[in-house]
Amino acid sequence: MWQHYTVTLQFRDRIVGGIPKSKEMIEGWLTARDMPELIDQTVQEIGDQLNETIETMWTGFKSDDEGLYIEGRQIKAMFKEAANIIRKAIGFDGFMRARVAEKVFITPDRVHLGVREPTGWEEKPIHVMTRQGPRDALKRYDYVEQPRITFRIRVLDDGTITEEHLRALLDYAQEGGLGADRGQGMGKFDVIEFKEI
Repeated sequence: MWQHYTVTLQFRDRIVGGIPKSKEMIEGWLTARDMPELIDQTVQEIGDQLNETIETMWTGFKSDDEGLYIEGRQIKAMFKEAANIIRKAIGFDGFMRARVAEKVFITPDRVHLGVREPTGWEEKPIHVMTRQGPRDALKRYDYVEQPRITFRIRVLDDGTITEEHLRALLDYAQEGGLGADRGQGMGKFDVIEFKEI
């Protein structure tokens, strides 16, 4: 019923974290894990990093005991975005994005980057439109330099999404990138391995 593939990607430069980091998010995370006694300590510790006088948007990665990771859903979103763009170019008849959403699954849910901490962070000014009108802000993002990730693809074996389709999606996605700030050229990768299991 399923076809299984293993895929390894080598990032050419950086992958950028896109998960918002804020006091409210940290407080919610600690409360949900029944650790409210750490809220004041943690907020105090990040106080240096959160500039209260300038509106700052800071993004990063999720982490667990094995280190930083991206979610399988992010990889699936990459496939869906690629499907939406290249459908006509590869002669796919129908709604390829919807077929990918229905028939392509990524495992594991947590795809680790092989590090416990970001390589670094970068900050740049951005211009945003808010309800109060245009505002200037700072965008800070964590990044990891040249990680290599491995994940599996499980595809419903009904002939709709074939191995050739998956290869074409990855070929396009290499240049489109994975992660945040793709519009700035971040997250580009090379496919090191693609094989049926």
